[in-house]
Amino acid sequence: MLSSGHTERNDVMLDKNLWSHISTSNIHRIPAEFGAEQAAKLYREIVNSIDHFDIIFLGMGEDGHTASLFPGNEALHDTRSVIPVYNSPKAPADRVSLSVNTIKKAKCRMVLTGGAAKSDVIRRVKKGESLPINCLGDINWFVDKAALTESM
Repeated sequence: MLSSGHTERNDVMLDKNLWSHISTSNIHRIPAEFGAEQAAKLYREIVNSIDHFDIIFLGMGEDGHTASLFPGNEALHDTRSVIPVYNSPKAPADRVSLSVNTIKKAKCRMVLTGGAAKSDVIRRVKKGESLPINCLGDINWFVDKAALTESM
């Protein structure tokens, strides 16, 4: 689990590039610093109090994972709104995620990804391969040219 404010946390990147430019917002951060099980429980209380998210921002890994939902991981099948994720193939090993069902209920899902290293997985996404990113419903994609170079 990465501590609050750690530079590799997605919310730190969003703070710098998006949320700091919004005058009013309704932001829900995952308290990952409490450990996977406790953080999932705490965040589940928040998520269960709302009907759905308006927007969910997602990244995508080179293996097609998103939101700490990795190919073949048991967490993909957990139906609770917020779930602990264990045995991640990418550090940290223990994580917290919204479930596939929770992400699918959002009004808008946006994936922000780029770089030449993502070109192979973009090609696999386009083919409809069974990847976590492909089980979330309609997605608004924001991809740079480098990620599309090899996949066109």
